Amino acid sequence: MKYRPHRRLLDESMAEMAEVSGRHGLVAHLRKEFERWPSLDNFDDKALHIDPYCAGDPRIGWNDVWIITLDGYGVVGFCDGPAL
Repeated sequence: MKYRPHRRLLDESMAEMAEVSGRHGLVAHLRKEFERWPSLDNFDDKALHIDPYCAGDPRIGWNDVWIITLDGYGVVGFCDGPAL
């Protein structure tokens, strides 16, 4: 699954895109991203939400876009399908 963090501009976000292996891989990736913020790096898995966002984004070729949010933080990023 492709994951891109939420950034001000789409090209900034895509420059940091990563391939992760499902929800487990996404959680591991986000914990590593959040190492700089000790209050976030060990978040509870249940605090991470992955919900349908839009049918697709032709600018980047993603056919199914899901939004990723974290309780107490907000929008973390987006992925190209449900993180199972």
